Amino acid sequence: MPAQFDGSGNANDLNSSFTGFNIATNGITIMGWARQDNTTDNTFMTPFEIAGTTSHFLYVQETAGNIDAYMDGQGTGTSVSLHAADTGSWYFYALVKEAGNNTVQVYHRALTALTLTNNSMSNNGSSTITVDHIQIGQSVFADEGWTGAVAAVKYWDRPLTAAEILTESFTYLPHRFADLQSIYPLLVDQDWSDYGPAGNDLTEAGTVTHTSEGPPISWAAAGPRLFVPTPVSAAVYPPFPRRQNTLVRM
Repeated sequence: MPAQFDGSGNANDLNSSFTGFNIATNGITIMGWARQDNTTDNTFMTPFEIAGTTSHFLYVQETAGNIDAYMDGQGTGTSVSLHAADTGSWYFYALVKEAGNNTVQVYHRALTALTLTNNSMSNNGSSTITVDHIQIGQSVFADEGWTGAVAAVKYWDRPLTAAEILTESFTYLPHRFADLQSIYPLLVDQDWSDYGPAGNDLTEAGTVTHTSEGPPISWAAAGPRLFVPTPVSAAVYPPFPRRQNTLVRM
């Protein structure tokens, strides 16, 4: 079950802090799945973002019936329209800040789509904030809570390629471990642990629940393996205990 947020009170969210870095030079990737349950609780509704302490940076947001992606805090803010709000449906979003420039690639797909839609946005590139935390279920501003669910949030401190992102969109756990920082499956009630190497566990504000099903994607890249003994090893280690026949006289 995914993390479920009630944005009507703007008091329910998850957030984690990490060592800050300057956004003008670093490349990053943040992605996750989100389902919006209504569009009326707030003017702005944010499923997740990577941000400064009191400033937006990269985030997805619904307003006026449309889902948009934004880049703020690096010169003049900019945005790109992704799709019309579609309540009750799961969507995947990924935001990729390229290293050393002011360009962000934005990818998204509906649950039923097998390919990504790509948009890009850029601005004048002047750095004004230090990125130092991830926010889930609400933005850094208290009146932008998300009403709906979020799952499978992952973060790398490098820009992933479109092919890598498409692969990542099909699983909760990552395929690429190089430069991975944080993994938040958000499927177990009250488990806000970071399963990535950074270990930046989430802190709960308000009450976050688990009351619905998450996106029906695979847990990992491959299923469990079944090892069958070879004829040689089977003689030494039989796969099953030998059955003893017993003669019963009538």
